[in-house]
Amino acid sequence: MIREFQGKKPKIHPTAFVSEFAYVIGDVEIDEYTMILPGVIIRGDSGKIKIGKRTNIQDNSVVHSDARIPERTIVTGIPGKPRGETTEKHHELIKRTASHYTQRGKNYKAEGGLEG
Repeated sequence: MIREFQGKKPKIHPTAFVSEFAYVIGDVEIDEYTMILPGVIIRGDSGKIKIGKRTNIQDNSVVHSDARIPERTIVTGIPGKPRGETTEKHHELIKRTASHYTQRGKNYKAEGGLEG
């Protein structure tokens, strides 16, 4: 479900896949070849949320922001807390898996179905 909130409607790149079982509301930008899986909640009702290119947000994740998270920061927990900076090892893993999830998102879109 894609919903406007207080005059702000999510902007979703046409190449992104957003599951019909995800909930995206408010001031949210989802960039190209991003994959939002079932059960994901992205709430841009307290601040802007920008999800970059070729990002994949796994099933049942919640993205909600009251504070800005610096680039290359690892955040974990509920509530999320910065745990450190990403390393070259993290970047290599991201590069290896990005093409896999980009292709999977293309395959999901090709199958059709509901989208926001």
